[in-house]
Amino acid sequence: MALWAAVSCAGKEYFSVALRPLLELRDTLLSDGNITKEMKTRVHRVNVKTKKIIMSYQEKIFQLALDIKTVLKPHQLYTLENYVACLIPPKQGAAALVILASKHVSNSEYIFLQLQNRLI
Repeated sequence: MALWAAVSCAGKEYFSVALRPLLELRDTLLSDGNITKEMKTRVHRVNVKTKKIIMSYQEKIFQLALDIKTVLKPHQLYTLENYVACLIPPKQGAAALVILASKHVSNSEYIFLQLQNRLI
């Protein structure tokens, strides 16, 4: 949990700094629309670094999902793979359709998606 908090904190600090060029771009577009080459470069750098951070987070979450999968017992994996989040339980046929629709991805990808939805 401490690792996740540290990564999350570092990401928040970066995004608060990265927001400046994007806000400048917005203001420029709203005023005269004249985007300088320097501004294009700064915005491009922000976009590239943001994509790298997002990829890094996704890799870490995927690795956490794989780590969790290795310690789960078969009945726990079954429950996680067949879990359907809902307030009102669907009819039996509808639940089966949701489960079948989720089977087009591998089990580890599906577990990753399930965990990602719970973490975010």
